[in-house]
Amino acid sequence: MSRPATHDDLDTYARKGHVVATIPSTFITTYPSLGQHLLAALAEAQRLGLTIVEDAITIPLTADELDTRLSNAQNSWDYQQGKYRAIETGEILESWQRYGVIEWAKGEGLPLPTFDEGGLAIFPETVITDSDTGETLTPPLPHDDATALVAATTGRNVHVQAVTR
Repeated sequence: MSRPATHDDLDTYARKGHVVATIPSTFITTYPSLGQHLLAALAEAQRLGLTIVEDAITIPLTADELDTRLSNAQNSWDYQQGKYRAIETGEILESWQRYGVIEWAKGEGLPLPTFDEGGLAIFPETVITDSDTGETLTPPLPHDDATALVAATTGRNVHVQAVTR
């Protein structure tokens, strides 16, 4: 997932409005007299323009609230990208910082680091071999360079394999 740029780029949870009531649908049929009042409450909520999803009545977020959530998502994305770039150059991360960086890398489709006991990141590298002869076509290189390398070896039956440096 790229850096969020618009409200539409926010995940579903970040776009969810404020829950003002939850009305389990089983109560409507289990208690008929109460059910009439609950159905009336749901109808009034709809008339007021509130959203009803999965037994929850929600008030939509304001434009300012969406802007704040977008800003928070952008700040988080920027922070995780910065930490990822920092570990590429050997910065040590505390254990509590690693999960966010790994999840960010997954979302971006980047190589996922593992960490040694001291917090140093270990990234996969890529080796490309000729599938017919077994010949190694390249020395290990950073995993994200593999796509360009495979494109350059057109006409050969190649195998791309990630290895740990």
